[in-house]
Amino acid sequence: MANAVLEQLAKHLETKLKEALTAKKYVDTGNLLNSIHVDVVESNRSYALVGYHADYGYFAEKGRKPGTWPARGVIESWMSRKGIGNDLTDSGKKGLAYIIRRKIKEKGIPGTYSKEWSIGNTLKRPNYISDVLTKEEQYMRNEVQKAFATEFDIMISEITQKFK
Repeated sequence: MANAVLEQLAKHLETKLKEALTAKKYVDTGNLLNSIHVDVVESNRSYALVGYHADYGYFAEKGRKPGTWPARGVIESWMSRKGIGNDLTDSGKKGLAYIIRRKIKEKGIPGTYSKEWSIGNTLKRPNYISDVLTKEEQYMRNEVQKAFATEFDIMISEITQKFK
């Protein structure tokens, strides 16, 4: 029974994580959104909820530090999806992509929930995963407690029935 509750919580977290990305309009191709998955993992008589997402999910959350050039093809694909530079010639698009790539190399990219992006910024940069976990912590605790209390009641009832 407890495993069923944990499976429900895994699905609940999955839904909440996807809602958080969507609410912040952080969905472009849908790949990151569709890659989010939470599993129940059992090990040594204990359980854990383990989350997965596309490799670049880390950068969506935390942002990208300055210093390296992003791939040209990735930037050009993003520009095309967003309609950026559609009125330009091919060489104009490549030039604009170069400017965007150079700016990312120099400044980096803020994370999902960044309020400010500047050198020496000491503001906490919360991300969608920790936000969801913080908001859902009490709900998850309550659900687990209810499941184990019910299981415990059933176990006690079965034991007392044996001695009647």
